[in-house]
Amino acid sequence: MSRVARFLLLPLLSLMLLMTTSAYAFNLLFLKDAPVAEFDSIDTGLMMESFYHAMDNNDNGVGAEWENQDTGHHGIVTPLDSTRLDNITCRNVEVENNATINSGRSQFKFCREDGGKWLISE
Repeated sequence: MSRVARFLLLPLLSLMLLMTTSAYAFNLLFLKDAPVAEFDSIDTGLMMESFYHAMDNNDNGVGAEWENQDTGHHGIVTPLDSTRLDNITCRNVEVENNATINSGRSQFKFCREDGGKWLISE
């Protein structure tokens, strides 16, 4: 993935990854209480590196942890299960993030075609 595509994808994935299942997608005010509200660019970069590593390399149930030593913010991305149909791979993933005063855990489904980007599915 090019740097430009990854740069544009980071904010969108950050929001999607940190949404809670009880929040309504139409009302983004809940993000003020989500860990992402406290993240700096290094936190977000570390989280995204963890996400891509876990999705591309880790077996189901094996998490990829991240931590920013400067802020103390940390989290883990854990693929839960995987399915494959033709050339499309889908993985359910649990994302847990912890910031100074906020923490959250959510599950999402991402899919990708061979060689493509991980896109949120459900």
